[in-house]
Amino acid sequence: MPKMSKRMGPVPVEPVTIDGLRIEVVHWGSVLGVEQNGGYLHAINVTSEESAWTLQVYKIEYDPNKEMDVQDVFITSLSLTEGGLEVTDELDRHYLVDLQNKEVTQLTP
Repeated sequence: MPKMSKRMGPVPVEPVTIDGLRIEVVHWGSVLGVEQNGGYLHAINVTSEESAWTLQVYKIEYDPNKEMDVQDVFITSLSLTEGGLEVTDELDRHYLVDLQNKEVTQLTP
């Protein structure tokens, strides 16, 4: 009988720093007390190391008939742009986060 292999964990994403905030990707929902893995950003004040905000970039619709870990979608990159912070997930969807208003616009389907 062949072994069932579990999905590999997400690749670490380098945080970005802007206006005194270090913005990090949160891969594991348990860190935030949520059930979704992937799709979250967390901003930390670089001086005080205190949490500034947490933002859900996208929502994952889990199928209860499938294993949860194979449905997780993780953020793969962050980059600062003129319009804010561009976030890319492993399905190659792109989002733009307005860092002033914490609003997310999906750039690609």
